[in-house]
Amino acid sequence: MAAPTTKPLITLADLRPPLSRMPQVCVAVQTMLERASAMTQKITPQTRPDFPPTLRITSKVDFHRRGGRTWMRTPTVVSADEFTDQQLHELANDPELVIEEISA
Repeated sequence: MAAPTTKPLITLADLRPPLSRMPQVCVAVQTMLERASAMTQKITPQTRPDFPPTLRITSKVDFHRRGGRTWMRTPTVVSADEFTDQQLHELANDPELVIEEISA
């Protein structure tokens, strides 16, 4: 006696969109790829003009406290957006600190 044949529950043809919908599917995929690409672009000062500057701060003496942090003679690189306006003002007016703006 021959074994009965069974039909699979889902075939590859069931998973494909109808040919009449292929242009819409292609446009949707293209749009998703463009959005994903835009979200993964690296943000740099050139692509975002309001990007906060990067600062290299060096203290003239070790363990100098200013702006909520302790500074050393070893240069520390920080982003300006880590500080409030008041803290930046304190840092800029402190004679014990050397502050340089560097490119990211």
